[in-house]
Amino acid sequence: MKILSTSTYDFHKQTALVVQDSLKAIGINAEVELPDWSTRIQRSNTGDYDILVSGTAGNIVDMDWCTNYFQSGDTRMNSAPGFSDATVDSLLKQGRETLDSTKRAAIYDQFREKILELSPFVFINYREQIFATSADVKGFVNLPGILTYNSGITLEDTYKAA
Repeated sequence: MKILSTSTYDFHKQTALVVQDSLKAIGINAEVELPDWSTRIQRSNTGDYDILVSGTAGNIVDMDWCTNYFQSGDTRMNSAPGFSDATVDSLLKQGRETLDSTKRAAIYDQFREKILELSPFVFINYREQIFATSADVKGFVNLPGILTYNSGITLEDTYKAA
């Protein structure tokens, strides 16, 4: 069994090593593969792995985001190769098309129950993204929502005020 992660991001590598160690504790030997990020993405997009360490799901503010993980179809970033369930697909579609918040919540409650039964994913940790600054630091912007993981890009425009 092989665990696909990446050497590019240490938090992905460390997660893979913890999973490897946990599997070993129950008698399952697994090899950790740590290619560069572009190779890891290429392999995950084609389903070329036994176990995949993924990340940056972020705070999901709308349940339709789960379509990325659970909708049937071609293997793509964040999906599980070969996972397909007509009930899951129907509930995702109903939730996406329903405007009434009470009805929508009930649909996604059904979705949660079904996906807990079938999920090809094991969500094992959540990484907070935190930035600290001071009054004399200018130009840095913590991007909103799931984009927060990309806020480091604004460091290019960051400077210390005189």
